[in-house]
Amino acid sequence: MKTCNLQAGQKFLDGTMTDEQETDFVAHLDTCPNCQSHLEQSAGSDADWGEAQSQLILIPSLHDTEPNFSAAPTNEFDLAFLAPTDDPQMLGRIGPYEVTGIIGRGGMGIVVKAFDKPLNRYVAIKVLDPRLASQGIARQRFAREARAMAAISHEHVVPVFAVEEHTGLPYLVMEYIAGTSLEKCLRRNGPLDVLAIVRVGLQVAQALAAAHAQGLVHRDIKPANILLNKNVERIKVGDFGLAHTPHEASFTHTGAVMGTPEFMAPEQVRGETCGPAADLFGLGALMYAMSCGGSPFRAETIYGVMQRVLEEPPKSIRSQNPDVPAWLEQFIERLLEKNPADRFDSSEEVAHLLEKELAYLRSPTTTEKPNRNWARHRSPSQRNKKNITISLPRLSALLVATLLVAIGWTIWPIAKQPIPIDPIPKEPVDIPVQVYSGPPPLLWDADGTDELADRVQALAEQLTPTPQEPPTPDTWNQDIDQLQQKLSEMHESNSW
Repeated sequence: MKTCNLQAGQKFLDGTMTDEQETDFVAHLDTCPNCQSHLEQSAGSDADWGEAQSQLILIPSLHDTEPNFSAAPTNEFDLAFLAPTDDPQMLGRIGPYEVTGIIGRGGMGIVVKAFDKPLNRYVAIKVLDPRLASQGIARQRFAREARAMAAISHEHVVPVFAVEEHTGLPYLVMEYIAGTSLEKCLRRNGPLDVLAIVRVGLQVAQALAAAHAQGLVHRDIKPANILLNKNVERIKVGDFGLAHTPHEASFTHTGAVMGTPEFMAPEQVRGETCGPAADLFGLGALMYAMSCGGSPFRAETIYGVMQRVLEEPPKSIRSQNPDVPAWLEQFIERLLEKNPADRFDSSEEVAHLLEKELAYLRSPTTTEKPNRNWARHRSPSQRNKKNITISLPRLSALLVATLLVAIGWTIWPIAKQPIPIDPIPKEPVDIPVQVYSGPPPLLWDADGTDELADRVQALAEQLTPTPQEPPTPDTWNQDIDQLQQKLSEMHESNSW
């Protein structure tokens, strides 16, 4: 954005900008006092402007190779909750931990890097936003995240060391991951290679299996919540802020959608109860992003994203990245099925399959090739009607084919009967010739008693469908499956 646009500031405050527009606006705003002044007036309060400033601090430029949040400037509003420290190299203190810098900020609070002197190690501390501290719902959700993460002990889940409170603010003390997020990795390097996609997918599936074994559903699997320990060799899943049990009462308002729409399952977008299958959908969207560099359901607006999640299949992976093999594309498509029943049965199954694939990719000459039979083996009752799209020409061709088969079944027994042929007489026979000069004879008699007319009428009755209710998508599916099965049987038995 090279010129000032006064309407852009309001769009920024309203949150109606696309990611690209917001990035351009932030870059322009950082060097334009005129837009800063206009934004401050539009925000209407020092608190709102402080929030805008805090967002500017933590939004990296697309031109940054590796944003350094620890070295980013801070403001008084962000760190007002910190206690003073005697170490001039530190930003402040929270409990016994010396804060060295800011890692990031989310909707619930701020994450800082701190030093644990007694244990001589760095930790990551997530603190509830002071503005939400008085809200019971926010405190419950924060406590729920602490319980969820503390309940899971797995090498690919960020461990929680302690849950404490500082000046009325709850905070989590977690392992500090000396790396970056998968989101920043994809933004910087683009799609990953097949081996890395399978390896990361396997580790996320294993982490989800550990969570699901504890009765927890993450509900927010996305690249920003996948932390890379210096590289993509080992990952850890973090941010269980939306985790819940499938039967747990929601802490959100009725109709509220919690999560990241581009990586949410259709049932989550609709506000329905989410089970482990919702996390499998998130894993599929995550593996899609690793394959193509971006979400499978990108759109200009949040509403557009949600519509795509509910209604449209994602764009083919191989059309965007031919290096992705067909079997991996089919695996991801299975995870991204709209109907939860059409996805894999469990995260354990997904982890087991990916483990076999990873072993084969590493040693194809000494490892048995996996049996890749996961490509949409669904029963008609399981099919989601949103996935059934039959164009008018294809439907017309299908109806014509059905009609021809029906005629064939009716006429075939007649056609197989031998045509009677009178024997040739040995002696010449005089054949009387009758000259007829009247009108041509009718095909059938006026009273309808002709045998040919009866047979034509019987055939017409067999081919005329009985009036019934309009077919439903499930009825079409059943008819199509039966027709395909019958054609296959005829083809195998050569009974054409």
